[in-house]
Amino acid sequence: MIVTNDVALISFAPLTLLLFQGSEPRSTIITLVAQTVAANLGSMMTPIGNPQNIYLYSAFELELGEFLTAIAPYGIIGFLASITPCMLIPNTKATLGKAADSKVDTRLALAYGFLFLLALACVGRVVSWELCVLITLIGCLIFDRSVLKHLDYSLLITFACFFIFVGNIKHVQVIASTLQSIVVGREILVSALASQVISNVPAAIMLSGFSSNGIGLLVGTNIGGLGTPVASLASLITLRVYGRSRDAQTGRYLLWFTAINLALLVLFLGLASLLSL
Repeated sequence: MIVTNDVALISFAPLTLLLFQGSEPRSTIITLVAQTVAANLGSMMTPIGNPQNIYLYSAFELELGEFLTAIAPYGIIGFLASITPCMLIPNTKATLGKAADSKVDTRLALAYGFLFLLALACVGRVVSWELCVLITLIGCLIFDRSVLKHLDYSLLITFACFFIFVGNIKHVQVIASTLQSIVVGREILVSALASQVISNVPAAIMLSGFSSNGIGLLVGTNIGGLGTPVASLASLITLRVYGRSRDAQTGRYLLWFTAINLALLVLFLGLASLLSL
């Protein structure tokens, strides 16, 4: 809710593996799956919780009250759904070794804290995105130039290509009309299903060009983060972190992940259907 779902999992998935060292594999797997579900469902509750929320909130110029009213029922059910898998985990005591001493770079922490607040102001439309990008770039060049070498430029280029693709498709009347007829009135279902194949952020970008119902796309792409591992980038992050761990049972992880996520996907699509009556 405060940071995006992928950032939360990049931070907490390795910590979970550390805490569960020596535990039986099922407990580790269920905890990681529950953590991923919690990140995906919890992130829907704020405009800055995940990339698709940031994009749709800005693209459709949604009001905060409108956003919260639409998403609150799903967030409440999502909280309950997130803690349910934890009941399958036995209550055992974790044993940790002594942590190594480390120093915090106060100067760098303050700089990134300021840039984080600046990003929040940008999402809240207090600061223009152009100014936000400029200040962030200058800040990185001054305080941490190396971070620019590690940006996922391929992901940024992919999103740019999606914008170009949607823009071009909108000018092909036959294709645009067909896509609009499929999407309009079915935004939640179509965006949730599209997310299963191309992930929810690309689905939000692509479908936003063919519907004016930003709330429907918002709900659909957040629900669509459940289901397959590719439905959300955050889910792939957890899978990658676990897959690189010692004694990883990736096949078993995928079975648990798929079973829990598909069940929740059906539950939330049913909830969306009831709320739309």
